[in-house]
Amino acid sequence: MNDEIQLLRARVEGSYAKGAVVVVAGATIHDVTHITAYKLAASMAAAGHRALLVDANDDRDTAIVKSRPPNMRRIATEELSAVTRRLADGVSVLNLTGEAVASASSCDRIRELLTRLRSEYDFTVVDVSRLARSSTALNLAEAADGIIVNVMLGRAPQAADGELRRTLDEVKAPVLGVVTLTEDVIADFEYPAAEGPVLHVVDTGHEDASREEAPRAVAGLRR
Repeated sequence: MNDEIQLLRARVEGSYAKGAVVVVAGATIHDVTHITAYKLAASMAAAGHRALLVDANDDRDTAIVKSRPPNMRRIATEELSAVTRRLADGVSVLNLTGEAVASASSCDRIRELLTRLRSEYDFTVVDVSRLARSSTALNLAEAADGIIVNVMLGRAPQAADGELRRTLDEVKAPVLGVVTLTEDVIADFEYPAAEGPVLHVVDTGHEDASREEAPRAVAGLRR
């Protein structure tokens, strides 16, 4: 997957100026957006960029940042180094998960936050998982520069694919592309340590489907 991520990074670099914010979203919980989001942010950091990964994914049981999310007031007023954690590979992570964050994340506050992130980071990658799941995800997508759609290769098309397509039509950010992942990529994935143990992602729990179904799922999301 590394070659594909490098190509994706190059496309993001070529499409946007520094300060860009890119959202990674999927239609279902099984589209494992966190892998693409992390790997893209890590690739940005490896290329010498100031890279931030925003974890706004409430679908995963194992979050990147295990500590309690900072409140929006702290995020807005304190130094970002005080409200982010740094992974071993140089990627900084900001936790925007949880109901407390969602209830305080108005459209204006999200725009103010992204304005601040644009000034302090070269590229910000936001993992929202299911785009239509929360107001935070929708506000982040509407204020972002572009959206990357993640699809699990081999899963059958679902009604959520149509919901995602309709949501993408409503938000303002353009779709940069579609990324497909296979189960072997998921089984081999782990985050580097961040003041704690390495987090493993192994069990997807999704229903098996023939690989021939994947193009149908992807085709429904292309624009």
